[in-house]
Amino acid sequence: NFTRQPAFLAHLTWSRDWSIEHLLILGLSAYRERGRHSTRLYAADLTYRWSPVERGRSVVLGGEIFLGKNKLIGGLNPETDVAPDSAPDDVNEPLGWFAYAQIQLSWWLYLGGRYEVVEEPTDDKLKTRGLAGYLSYYTTEYLRFRVGIEHRRSDLPLQRRVISGFFEINFVFGSHPTEPYWVSR
Repeated sequence: NFTRQPAFLAHLTWSRDWSIEHLLILGLSAYRERGRHSTRLYAADLTYRWSPVERGRSVVLGGEIFLGKNKLIGGLNPETDVAPDSAPDDVNEPLGWFAYAQIQLSWWLYLGGRYEVVEEPTDDKLKTRGLAGYLSYYTTEYLRFRVGIEHRRSDLPLQRRVISGFFEINFVFGSHPTEPYWVSR
């Protein structure tokens, strides 16, 4: 039973270089969806990059916090996926955040880590926490290899203690790609 309902998204970014070595980026985001199933999401993010004058070194620190509000007018019958008109409203206000750090070890090698805490959108009393680390190797600006591991702990039974590893290959076809702001070469 799908219905059409409008959604709006806005993002505002402010950045400041206060020297050739330091960059600060602040952002604010808002998302709103109106209708029988309404959702609001507000977020604030921060990124700091230190890149000394000598090439091949940099540090990036950052994070983001999210606050959501999910509202189902009249509640929801899970068996029929229909909300009776006399049911009370079902409201959840989940909060989530993450923080990360990335260090450029050499011209081509980066080490990074991330920690996150997320409340479930359907039940804001349930939390999932994650800790991840990765190592990236850039052969050229066209090809990157990344290997990492993530450990999750959750109040949800299926994600109670999950450890996963990953291996990525990112490549670009076509013209020269724009390098990310944190690359120091």
